[in-house]
Formats: sequence, structure tokens, C-alpha cells
Amino acid sequence: MNKWIKITTLSLALCALMAVSAFAAPITYTFKPFDNTGTSADINDLDHSKFYAWEISQFALASNVHITGAQLTFSGIYNWQSESNDRLYIHLMDSTPAFSPALSLVKSATGKDADLRAGYTKTYNSRLLQGTDNQTGGDNFSGKGTLLTPVWSDPDDNRTANTLLFDLAKLGGSINLNGTINPGTTNILTTLEAYLRNGNNFTFGFDPDCHYYNTEVSFTITTNSNPVPEPGTMVLLGAGLLGLAIYGKRRMSKET
Repeated sequence: MNKWIKITTLSLALCALMAVSAFAAPITYTFKPFDNTGTSADINDLDHSKFYAWEISQFALASNVHITGAQLTFSGIYNWQSESNDRLYIHLMDSTPAFSPALSLVKSATGKDADLRAGYTKTYNSRLLQGTDNQTGGDNFSGKGTLLTPVWSDPDDNRTANTLLFDLAKLGGSINLNGTINPGTTNILTTLEAYLRNGNNFTFGFDPDCHYYNTEVSFTITTNSNPVPEPGTMVLLGAGLLGLAIYGKRRMSKET
């Protein structure tokens, strides 16, 4: 086989494989809630007299894209004061359950960006709702959706600001004395994905049974980016593989 044909064939195959593998890069989308001014993502500092529902809607996943990671993070969170039964209950739900009286709207945004990188921008709608229980209702979302475990309380009782991270692939762990979470083995990524495919939405329910000041709440979703290759990519891959087959066959013929 002419050496230039060999080089061209191998180059085509290499380009095809690179084109296909380029689709495998993960993409991470970041969501943030509000306070009542719309300028901070601290959910009104998780007031102990309230409970909250943070809704994300109109965030669609392609049929061949899957969630490979998800994390809910509280930055600079600390307990207002040490009391008995201090807890922060958090639930992941398909949608916001009905309450009586109905939850009131804190803030909403339509067409908010989940990722600002060129080519990956994805928009969604977001609403923060709240109800009032005056810290007497325990877990208002009990029995609804999936409880994120372990249920957090501030164990050091000295108002030290913590970074609290719930990894949805490693729930069910334990809480260290400094307030951080040891990873567990419970994975609910498929649950989150099912919620999104059921209507392009999900809801977090927060019930703070103490006042939990914080600087920011954020939620990230990481997906595998494996869409169906474009026709041009498939032609390129086919040409490369065909060329490799021809090259291999002719080489075997010469050797025999």
C-alpha cells in the first residue's frame, strides 16, 4: 500500500476516534436559590420560623444524557444558638407538595442561566416558596420525596461557619465533630434523573429547626455529554475504520 494512503487512512481513523471521544467530556451545571431581595443565595438565612421549597423547572435532559454527579452545598453555615433538637431537614422531591395554608412566593426567576460557558448555556426557571411553622413543626416534608442523610445539626455549638456538602451519590454517612459529613453509600442520582425526566423539574424542601445563617447555597448537576454523533462524524469514523480494515487485510496478504 502506498505510504501516503497509509498515512491518510491512519489519520482518518485517529480523527474519527478523537471526534467521538470529544463528546464524552462531562458538563457541570450550577443552580442557586434566592433571598427575598433576589441578591443573595442564602434562602433568607434559613429562618427557624419558616420552611422552604426551592423549585427548579424547565431543565430538560436529552434522552441519551445521564446524571453522573450532583452536590448540594451550604457555604459558611452555622447555628444561631445551641438548643435541643436543632436540625436541618432537607428533602429532594419530584415537585412541591401542597400545604394548607399554601406556601407563599419569596422570589422567582425565569430563563436563568445554569452554565455560562460558551456552547453549554442552559436555562431554567426557579422559585423559592416558604411556609411558617414558628419552629414547632418538626420536619414539614416528612414522608415526601427522599430525605438527604445524615440530617445535619451543628455539633460544635460554637457558631463556627461550616461548608456543608451533601453528595447525592454518597448519602447516609455520619457527621464529624467539626460539622462536616463523612460520605455514605446511598446513591440517589437515578432518583434525581427520574424526577427530571418526569417533567423537567425537581424541588428541594428545607425545614430548619434552628436559625442557620449561611453565605450561599448552591446545587450542581454533572452530566455525561454523549449525544448521538452528527452524520459527518459517523462518516468520518466509518471511513477511518474501513481504511484500517483494508490496510490490515493487505498487510496480511503480503505476509502470506
